[in-house]
Amino acid sequence: MVQNFLGIDIGGTKIFAVRMSASGKIEQEYKIPTEAAESQERVLKNIAFAVEKVRTSQTIGIGFSWAGFVDAQKGIVHHAPNISGFSNFALQKWAEKTFHLPIQIENDARLFALAHYKKYNISNLLGIVLGTGVGSGAIVDGHLLRGSQNFAGEVGHMKFSGIEIEDQLSGPALKKFLGRDSLRGEKITLSQIEPVLDIFADWLHSLLFAYNPENIFLGGGVGTHIYTDFLADLGAKLHERIKAHDYPLKCEIVVSDFPDASAVGAAELIQEHLRS
Repeated sequence: MVQNFLGIDIGGTKIFAVRMSASGKIEQEYKIPTEAAESQERVLKNIAFAVEKVRTSQTIGIGFSWAGFVDAQKGIVHHAPNISGFSNFALQKWAEKTFHLPIQIENDARLFALAHYKKYNISNLLGIVLGTGVGSGAIVDGHLLRGSQNFAGEVGHMKFSGIEIEDQLSGPALKKFLGRDSLRGEKITLSQIEPVLDIFADWLHSLLFAYNPENIFLGGGVGTHIYTDFLADLGAKLHERIKAHDYPLKCEIVVSDFPDASAVGAAELIQEHLRS
């Protein structure tokens, strides 16, 4: 039997489902609106519909990616900022009862990092997803970090000058700093965003000592559409900070070209779990 695994990324706007072969090939994809503003029942119905669109008789497990605080060991979504009605929701238990398959769940940013590790075989990396918030995941020596209470790698909640990084680098924070209602339209100039890039570089400099990554992958709408225009400037600022103290550190900042990484990471998660 040719086995396959499903990865389901549940976001505030859409549910993205993939079917992945045992060799890592993506065999099918499906996308459906989450309808997050509707009832919990509607969202669960949409999740189930997406699963059945990509599931086959050879599917042996499903991984779920969810934006928010997730307890992967207990299978619980503790906080879901973009989807109402799912605080302290036992997602794994619901999915096992619904689909009768082995289930694993994890935070979307951690799975973003895991997918890049599997794709590029880089054993030490950070994945940072910049959008409405700042999500992150860390791979150290080939292992996805979770920590004692599942907060390891949640570096978007670190504070700089008494303010969380999420409140300085996210989309809403950037709009507030620039005095704009939208980040679309008029082009942002280096002089306008440079103070934010200085904060970004200071933050990344600290992360190099915490995790010593070879690469930092930026994802999310703000990461891939706003900061990408200033990647060279951000990289130069980071290397200035490294050089100032003559530390033997090397790290490359890369804008991700892997748009559905969290769904693929979810499929990789369940495959890894079933192989262990």
